[in-house]
Amino acid sequence: MDRQVGAVWELRRQETVLARITVTGEDERALVGTFAAEPEFDEVAPLFAAQCALGTLRNTQITDGIARVWEGLYDTICQSMTLVGPSGPLQDFELNIYDTDGELPQPGRESLAVFDWGYRDRFAWWVDRRNRFHPG
Repeated sequence: MDRQVGAVWELRRQETVLARITVTGEDERALVGTFAAEPEFDEVAPLFAAQCALGTLRNTQITDGIARVWEGLYDTICQSMTLVGPSGPLQDFELNIYDTDGELPQPGRESLAVFDWGYRDRFAWWVDRRNRFHPG
């Protein structure tokens, strides 16, 4: 049910809905969907922007320090927010958000979301995947 096209997920901080994601398909090991931010998302958007920016680095640019920064962002996001799907909440998740204009998602505008759960070492996998499919 969680992976079905049309399933709706919510990014929440406590009871506040920060954004809704509607599943549109799958991309390798992750779900893909449209991301619709609520005004409250602005408060946490910099965390996701920083995490996604680190994902644009090539493998040769990633140092142990950068990996620790990414892990810190991951921990902060997962400890302060929950991703809630049709089957219930997830505490451990990865959420990457892409705006077509290269900006943070804005309320009232949809963005692309790629997300999955249950992977603690996703940073290395994600950077490797990006380098394979988006070289440069």
